[in-house]
Amino acid sequence: MPLIFASIALVGALTRGSVSQDEIAPARFFGRVFDDANAPVAGAHVLLLPESRRPPGTAASPPVQAVSDQDGRYVFARVAPGQYRVEAEKPGFVRPGDPVRVVLLAGQVLDGVNLCLLRGGAIAGRILDPAGRPLVDARVTALRRLAVRGAPDRFVPVGQSFGPNDLGEFRITGLPPGTYYISAAPRMQTAFDTPGPSGTAPIATFYPGTADASAAQTATVASGQTVPDIVFRLELAAAFVVSGIAVDDDGRPAAGVTIEVAETPRGAGAMPGTIGVTRTDDDGRFEIGNVPSGMYTVIAMPPISSSVEHGLQPVTPPTQIHVTVANSDLTDVRLVVQRRVR
Repeated sequence: MPLIFASIALVGALTRGSVSQDEIAPARFFGRVFDDANAPVAGAHVLLLPESRRPPGTAASPPVQAVSDQDGRYVFARVAPGQYRVEAEKPGFVRPGDPVRVVLLAGQVLDGVNLCLLRGGAIAGRILDPAGRPLVDARVTALRRLAVRGAPDRFVPVGQSFGPNDLGEFRITGLPPGTYYISAAPRMQTAFDTPGPSGTAPIATFYPGTADASAAQTATVASGQTVPDIVFRLELAAAFVVSGIAVDDDGRPAAGVTIEVAETPRGAGAMPGTIGVTRTDDDGRFEIGNVPSGMYTVIAMPPISSSVEHGLQPVTPPTQIHVTVANSDLTDVRLVVQRRVR
């Protein structure tokens, strides 16, 4: 968005030398918030965010706010000179792009700083397990596919997801107009779950029911529109157990270490995600089940609360290794975490 520059400067004051804050006349500016039909948006919160860097060691101040009236008008009556970012927000609406930026000089009065909000769209439907039953323990996400120069495309989550409920119904709101992929993934395994044996497990699946991004269908959402009846099942795949041990740099078992198994992005449309998280036992051992064949990153990180207790550094960088699960359990994963420096 273009910068809006003032045309008035304190030439006389500047030639006399430094000017105290009390001598600088505040600026004043106002404008209108409207929607994509050019109708006024009442009750929108307009935020005024300074663009200048804060001095080191100072805390950020809450942004100055104004609220638009029934005609969509808002006003900032006393603003210190400077460069600002101006943003509007209201539940049910989304910003169409970059914020407006203004540069204000002392004593300036500026009109016409208008802001547009689009009515947010939504996607609604049901997610089912591989047997066709409503699925509650799932993560459903709307994704935009972005082209990255010199790298594979990547998916970016958009909007806010609600559900699934006991009927498997979900709704994703706050979507700007555009085209979206819809993905569902099983609930991530946690340290409180017991790893299951090798077998089959649901895997991350794109609408209308494929693990292959190139075979996925998209949904196009217009401003204020709800796209209904997005119904699909999670796919099944052979799944295995990843297990091993975490040790310190002297080779002793490291207890209480957080272990995460995360998918490694690969190829166009790859969508990374965490398969499971657990903690090592007193012998430093861990297991995470329901891991399909593929390439993964195994991450080990000592919890801050127990790092000192177990002789590990409280702020130790995570240890990462790359592994491949190839149609069988992976049982010999070994991670070395750094001990606390004495």
